[in-house]
Amino acid sequence: MLKSVNDGFEWMVSFTNLEKKPDVTKRGYRLDKMFYLLELFDNPQLSYKTIHVAGSKGKGSTSAFLASILNESGFKTGIYSSPHLLDYRERITNNHNFFPGHLYLESIKEVKKTIESLDFTEISGGKPTTFELMTLVAFIIFKKAKCDWVVVETGLGGRLDSTNTVLPQASVITTIELEHTEILGSTIQEIAFEKSGIIKQNRPIFTSTKNNAVLSVIKKKVKEMDSKLYTLPKNYSTNVNKMGTILNYEGKEYKLGLEGEVQGENALLAITTLKTILPELDSKAIDRGIEKTSIPGRFHQVANNPITILDGAHTIKSVKSATDTFKKKLIV
Repeated sequence: MLKSVNDGFEWMVSFTNLEKKPDVTKRGYRLDKMFYLLELFDNPQLSYKTIHVAGSKGKGSTSAFLASILNESGFKTGIYSSPHLLDYRERITNNHNFFPGHLYLESIKEVKKTIESLDFTEISGGKPTTFELMTLVAFIIFKKAKCDWVVVETGLGGRLDSTNTVLPQASVITTIELEHTEILGSTIQEIAFEKSGIIKQNRPIFTSTKNNAVLSVIKKKVKEMDSKLYTLPKNYSTNVNKMGTILNYEGKEYKLGLEGEVQGENALLAITTLKTILPELDSKAIDRGIEKTSIPGRFHQVANNPITILDGAHTIKSVKSATDTFKKKLIV
């Protein structure tokens, strides 16, 4: 019996966890089982409007900017992201704020009851994975919480990711790099193919990538899906100094809640997306949303200790970006 929210998440983690042990045979990555599970709960992912975000770098930050702007615009906004730092609830939040505890526990209990009633020997793919269960629970929680919008971040890839069961108002693809090559492919084009799998029929796609090889793959998918592609405008710049990070665009300055030159690109991607699909948004709400955006562990300045920074950079490019930001903001 599940007595606490933590018990509930531990139950989900007891299933096959592809985050800790990826299935290099790719058998663990499929959508038919996820669609089946969602149908058992009346497809909760269709109960609210969504924006689906994929990419190798910047998807977490872009998702945070999107959610923050929507929240400041008066919409009840959910965000599904991964991984977490300290608490699994960090993955399923109301703009990075926890929902009431009973929503997590009730939803997990409902899913557990249903899962334990099923005969998975008769279901294609067998038992669900941890990430499939997390995604299912997240979609149910967002429905119970009566969210207006939900920003959904992919876990791995895009085409076969469990989150690729939403029907988004827009798809967003951030920068793409070589990553998880044993699963997604050994070339940038193969990885771009997996990421571009989130593009939906007649739904707009927004991207910040400037890589021609990646753009070629995305454009091919856009044509297949009769979608429309939006790329970032060229007339923008980002300035990082001791006062913070400023995005300059169309003669206006945006103070960013996240630090670093790359965040200017992520913020502009979020602004471009929302101004296109929600042209009625108030510019002041966009300003507030951009400035209030925050993510624990992303160039996180420790309180009362201005030269202690926490950051989860784990590739050569991201470490360089973090150190450059540190120099511009705290040293130079």
